[in-house]
Amino acid sequence: MLNKRKDRVNSENEYSLVVASPDVLRLIGSFIPDEKSKSAYARTNKAIHKFFQPDLDRFALKQLLQAVVDDDRDVVKRILDAKPELLLIEPKIKEEIESQKTRQRFQVGKPFEIATKRRQLEMVKMMLPYFDKLEDGKAKALAQWKVREISEQEKKQYVSKMKALINVIAKETFPMPYGAGKGGIIDMISKETKMAIEAFRKELLPRVAIVIDDYVDVEQLLIAGYKAYVENFHVFQTDKQRDLYCAYGLCIPQRMLKSLGFDFLENLHDDDGTQLLWQRTSGWLGKRVAISAVSILKNYIDEKQASLASLREGLQESIRNEIYNWLHFQ
Repeated sequence: MLNKRKDRVNSENEYSLVVASPDVLRLIGSFIPDEKSKSAYARTNKAIHKFFQPDLDRFALKQLLQAVVDDDRDVVKRILDAKPELLLIEPKIKEEIESQKTRQRFQVGKPFEIATKRRQLEMVKMMLPYFDKLEDGKAKALAQWKVREISEQEKKQYVSKMKALINVIAKETFPMPYGAGKGGIIDMISKETKMAIEAFRKELLPRVAIVIDDYVDVEQLLIAGYKAYVENFHVFQTDKQRDLYCAYGLCIPQRMLKSLGFDFLENLHDDDGTQLLWQRTSGWLGKRVAISAVSILKNYIDEKQASLASLREGLQESIRNEIYNWLHFQ
């Protein structure tokens, strides 16, 4: 078997052939099964690497976008350490990225733009310094910084949505015996309740790619979910109904919040510092957990928004200082 050194194209004649034969390279590229293999092949020769560079950049950008959506900061750092200019590449409009954590599919944008729209604080903090390595980087970072405002009316709509789900579940009599199907409690419920839960799930996990600007605000929806649980605790007639609401009304947005970099379950503590177990969703403790969750989530969102606003103001101030220095010291 030939080793890597012998596999490399090093002779003058072969080099000239590569430079003069882009059609041959296109043909070769069509037989390479994946981008990772193409990247390995491109490293065998500078001319080959130059020819395949656009494809390699698109592959690296896709990996970067995947890591941003999954809040994998280690991967993002590794990619940007090698190629910070990926922050400026506009992805293809029709491309989509599927979260490996939540299975949400997103319409792509520039990586930093996605992070700011989703308010991924730690991701934004990590990515910002890489713009300093780019020409007019600060100005380009500010241009990509998108702030999504959630109105009080939208927050009320979220509460109404969760209240409507509670009203359906509160009528559930669980006509099917436990174990009737492989889905657990979901197989015990009526068709009406199952349809309401499925409609809620499809809204959060639509089949089409998500446009972040038009998508539900997961943080505010989760607050609304816990708030509705507290305010309508006695609307439920049984603990099993409460369990069903928690399992489907709260768990789905909860997993999505975790994918944004915050596992608030680890932050649920009683006044004396004792950790509250969210798994005990019914009864008095369940209501206490929900009350604590609303407070923790609100504090978390307020602190995160203040931090993001401070970062943005710092970026604006830095740009103003650079402009002032350029005007007065040239």
